[in-house]
Amino acid sequence: VGASGRVGTALVAVCASAGIPHIPVRRDTDDGVFEGTAGPIFVATHASDLDAVVRRVPRERHRDLAFLQGGLLRDGWLERRGLRSATQAALYLAAGTGTDQGAMRDGGGASVAHGPRAADVVRLLALGGVACAAVDEKTFAKKALEKLLWASAFWVLCAAGSVETKKKPLTVGEIVDGVNGVATKKRAERLLGELFDVAASRRDFAFLRENDATQNGARETAVENALAYSRSIPSAVPDREMARKEASFRNGWFLMGQETIKKRNRFFNAPGERASLHADLLLLVGVDPAELAADAAQTHL
Repeated sequence: VGASGRVGTALVAVCASAGIPHIPVRRDTDDGVFEGTAGPIFVATHASDLDAVVRRVPRERHRDLAFLQGGLLRDGWLERRGLRSATQAALYLAAGTGTDQGAMRDGGGASVAHGPRAADVVRLLALGGVACAAVDEKTFAKKALEKLLWASAFWVLCAAGSVETKKKPLTVGEIVDGVNGVATKKRAERLLGELFDVAASRRDFAFLRENDATQNGARETAVENALAYSRSIPSAVPDREMARKEASFRNGWFLMGQETIKKRNRFFNAPGERASLHADLLLLVGVDPAELAADAAQTHL
């Protein structure tokens, strides 16, 4: 499902090349496509389209769903839809565009999957040259958080760097290596750390709060892994349109966890308050943090 997107197009190409029977499902595909079939249902749509996808798939086939948005789907969202045990994958890869459409490039071998269809995810990605491991729930949660951090931080870092340098959108490689002293590794580390601490305060990642040493070590690892992923795909430019479309699952979820969302004007760093780099950068690229937090609260109902 989602065969028209970059990842979906790449997976269809992999299946076709390997001679694997498959059915590409797009928006205009008849809902009856799921009847009389068996096997995994790979879902490669935007996170914002998932409610519509779940409604299309017969309930008896929900156990076959494999969500490839890993890192974006929170426990509460899944539980309220009866999907807590569904397969998820956190993908670390770059899907081609333009003349490279249909190709995939491994992002450092960090992709992971968890759930009843995890082995199917691993096999399919391997055919496309992307390493993936089937892991336990806690390991998946850690890797999913790292991908969520990356997906929420680097699009806004690239966009903000573009605004400040008045140049085309910066690549993730330029962010971690620094460009004209503006988009620096230090700022990326600060933003990733800020977002990590918000995530650690939420129910989904409570295990990170076992003690200070656990949280500090996990923060350092998460930040370093996010930087390493960027270095593995240095020419990548995060899709700003997709990031905005999925903002309630990305940046909005972090804003929901910050005390500053209680009052709109608190996002503007009143005297004596600790500045939020996350909010500052969102404002810089034209996103109102308070409005995004409100949208996210509705999305996660």
